[in-house]
Amino acid sequence: MAIQNSYGALRSVYVRPPRLDDLAAWHEFGWHMAPDPGRAEHEHAALAAELERVGAEVVCGGTPVAGDPDAIYAYDATLPTDRGTILLR
Repeated sequence: MAIQNSYGALRSVYVRPPRLDDLAAWHEFGWHMAPDPGRAEHEHAALAAELERVGAEVVCGGTPVAGDPDAIYAYDATLPTDRGTILLR
């Protein structure tokens, strides 16, 4: 298996942009305050630019997850092993 850690050099990174319609459901998802849509878009663009600057391929997901503001978080905790990946809670 090619990946054995969560700290090595990034080669390819999957990101999801904030969708303004989805951010409206922030309260139902337990966020402490309403997000600033403009700031969210700016921070997403800055993150993607920084990832590209350090040499990572940025893959931007486009499939909507209607009404879910948490869909912008494309990372779930995992433990890569030689026999496969274990999904963590």
